Amino acid sequence: MKTIALALAWLLGAGSHLAHAQAGMPTQATDQSRMDNARAAWRLGLALRNGEGMARDPARAAALIRQAAEGGVPAAMFVLANMLAAGEGTSRDEAASRRWLEAAAARDYPEALQGLAMLEPDPRKAELLMRQAAHAMTHRGRIDRLEARGCRRGLNAWAAPEPRWYRRSGGAAHPTLL
Repeated sequence: MKTIALALAWLLGAGSHLAHAQAGMPTQATDQSRMDNARAAWRLGLALRNGEGMARDPARAAALIRQAAEGGVPAAMFVLANMLAAGEGTSRDEAASRRWLEAAAARDYPEALQGLAMLEPDPRKAELLMRQAAHAMTHRGRIDRLEARGCRRGLNAWAAPEPRWYRRSGGAAHPTLL
């Protein structure tokens, strides 16, 4: 019976998504849904952290922001790193804070790149990180302009797992800055 339902779904055009779901493989629709959930957790966590429209609740905020960070939202990764470093809403954890900061920086989140630069003892590496942050800010300006015009692609730009150049470089600096 299951085979007939799969075959019928395939003929009706839902084949690839259904086959991927049956195989446990993510589809573009589930990836988008997961990202939308992470963004929603981010917005709610930020509102709880700042007490916007509701009572401040740092513990719930930290849990929601962690969920958003795990869902791939770089801004959430950065804020979670700061919350962990300060012990805000969660226990203080410097190592986890550094990991989340590096994860956000790997996604070209400018504030995270600046944060790493300020922690870097080597002045040359710190300068390189600051240049990467400045470069990432130029991209943010383009994304903001796209979003202002109603382009949804701009909304997903910060959600990319890692820039291709970063994966190929093995974590080295941006090629235009070398």
